Amino acid sequence: MRKFIFTTFILAVSFLNAEAWQLAESNNKFALDIYNQTSLPAENYIFSPLSISSALAMTFGGAAGITEQEMRKVLYFSDDNNLVHQSFANFISDYQKLNSEKVEVQLANSLWIQEDYKLRKSFLELMEKYYDSKLFKVNYKTEPQKSADRINSWVEKITKEKIKNIIKPNIITSATKLILCNAIYLKAEWRDQFEERFTKPGKFWLDKESSMQTPMMLKIDYFQLATFDNMKVVQLPYAGSDLAMTILLPNDVDGIDELENELDPDLFSKINEQLKTKRVRIFLPKFKIETTLNLNETLINLGMTSAFSASANFSKMEKTNSLAISDVVHKAFIEIDENGTEAAAATVVMMSAMCIPEPAPIVDFNANHPFFFYIQDTKSKTILFMGKVMKPNKFQEIK
Repeated sequence: MRKFIFTTFILAVSFLNAEAWQLAESNNKFALDIYNQTSLPAENYIFSPLSISSALAMTFGGAAGITEQEMRKVLYFSDDNNLVHQSFANFISDYQKLNSEKVEVQLANSLWIQEDYKLRKSFLELMEKYYDSKLFKVNYKTEPQKSADRINSWVEKITKEKIKNIIKPNIITSATKLILCNAIYLKAEWRDQFEERFTKPGKFWLDKESSMQTPMMLKIDYFQLATFDNMKVVQLPYAGSDLAMTILLPNDVDGIDELENELDPDLFSKINEQLKTKRVRIFLPKFKIETTLNLNETLINLGMTSAFSASANFSKMEKTNSLAISDVVHKAFIEIDENGTEAAAATVVMMSAMCIPEPAPIVDFNANHPFFFYIQDTKSKTILFMGKVMKPNKFQEIK
């Protein structure tokens, strides 16, 4: 049985239309599939299902035949392609509107094409219309290092240098023709910040027999709380938006495995239904996590097989139908402290020529052992980041 901590960022469009629901539902199901395939026992973990699905949605725009069918199934996309692409367009537009004095966000897409290679005009128009994707020409054949540097620089700019070197020059070959890229960034202040003077060294239990010293933040205030048989759930809102982090804390120090088995979209719905305002004393460790994933095997295991093979059909992307996916690489970052949360992620899909594979009683909420958390727009449910924390930062003296 795997032991882990679960990190989810959920964010949604500001109005609940058909496109918003379509994106939220498909993205959240896909998030759990990716999590179950890629999380490792006893290791911290973070990823952005929204970044991955955005990059793959752009790729899906060029797919046809069995490749399109497989991608639709794995990504839980609607049969209506226009609805799929419009949902991402709406989200991109609404996500940018979250920018305020307390919240800073960025989301961007780009296409990096071999300079002498041609894509269909209809595909490029779709990318620009729905994904606001910028087109850049590079020379993978003779300048792999320079090409990688340009893409990495673009990602670093969007993610405020939190995601670096997502492209390694050695994975670029003479057969590389196109790289589709998504980058996302979020920095949000807590609505009610933790005061640094209350942050003290405390125990974080790794299991029933071992613990570590780590800085534990403390806050007593009114928060949304839900109590279940095997866990407590608290929601920490961010300032100036509907964003919130939701933490799922097992009652048992070793309760992560049991909680893992219950993870599904219905559980998130139950949590939202049962959250009530309570006066809560929260202890929360500061932490920072970075993760890098190659998703080839994961996506193939989920059923997206032809896209990585010589039978790939991306004929809506270019006329010769000579492309297949060679690599899907994802990097993500999150840091939590007294002020709030900073998170970033990027995903690249590499396309190569075929054959390249009132004061109430205080409720204690002491997160001093492995716990789940996710960040959520309280109006809708689109997951941005999902991951885990098994061990917070090593203890540092707090002055």
